[in-house]
Amino acid sequence: MLAALGIGGFVIAGRRGRALGFIGLIVGMLGSIALLLLMGYESATLLALTSDADVNTRVAMAVDLFNEPFFLILLLVGLGGYSLALPILAFALWRSRVIPIVVPLLFLLPPLFSLVPVFAGVPWIVLSLLVLLPCVWASVQLMRPVHARSVRRRASGDVPAQAG
Repeated sequence: MLAALGIGGFVIAGRRGRALGFIGLIVGMLGSIALLLLMGYESATLLALTSDADVNTRVAMAVDLFNEPFFLILLLVGLGGYSLALPILAFALWRSRVIPIVVPLLFLLPPLFSLVPVFAGVPWIVLSLLVLLPCVWASVQLMRPVHARSVRRRASGDVPAQAG
């Protein structure tokens, strides 16, 4: 949630990439809220499993909680929200000239690897690392001093050089 707010606010404060920043911010916030509600739902399941009832009753209660469509809806909205918000915010950062275009395009690798039958045997850890790579790259670019970004923008002609 903090990352969506930070990146969204950073992009929205600039001139370029505002629309993508707003969209990414809203999608990221909805995903965060859904995952927070999901954690509450799982806490209720934990309470059901640690209650004083016998084992069969506790297991039946947990199975009933996870069979509810509400759990699946929260899970899909939360994970889908993050899966969409990260590339959208990366494209917003690219539009605001903070990161190169290759960073948002790297977010396309995990879906491609999971959809192409040739790569069907790729372990989940590799897919997770493929998502982590553009996140780390964008984070490093955001942590660079503001002066370095403004020099790069001035060199590209986006921001006029100040006299003096």
